[in-house]
Amino acid sequence: VSATYLNNKFAGYLKKFEYKVIYRDKLKTSLIKGLEEKLQESITNKKHDSKRITELQGQIDKLEERFVLNEITKEQFEKFTQKYEQERSQLVNENDKSLIVSSNLEKAVEKGLDIVQNISEIWCSSDYAKKQTLQYLIFPEGILYNKQNDTVRTTKINFLFHSIAYLSGLSAENKKDN
Repeated sequence: VSATYLNNKFAGYLKKFEYKVIYRDKLKTSLIKGLEEKLQESITNKKHDSKRITELQGQIDKLEERFVLNEITKEQFEKFTQKYEQERSQLVNENDKSLIVSSNLEKAVEKGLDIVQNISEIWCSSDYAKKQTLQYLIFPEGILYNKQNDTVRTTKINFLFHSIAYLSGLSAENKKDN
């Protein structure tokens, strides 16, 4: 498949993410509200995970104490320590990965809306490096082309861009109903 064909196919796929300017204010309001809810949920989850990490560390400390006092065998100590350490390290990794950034939320939404408004044109007028940056901004895990079906697909879409596409679709449907 030629690069020109794939570029055009991808530009057509990006058109699904574009919205009409008349919906910008409604989209912005809905996006900010949705992101604030998601942010609050993330903060709550992070607090819960931190509490669980502390509990696990306390259990590990109790196991060490019981082992030193000969209340449990070495096998029991190793078995449960390994179990608690595994759960603890998994929670620590997840906690480290979750970035909670609430400052400049409105600016981020504005920037996202600016990009998406004419995203297919931005794609067509960009050089290779900018196209690659744009692609991974919208599709963090990349995008795939299925030659047999002649379709473009992806496994993951950036939450902000997915929400814009979803909400602009809803706005267009509501407008038709009225």
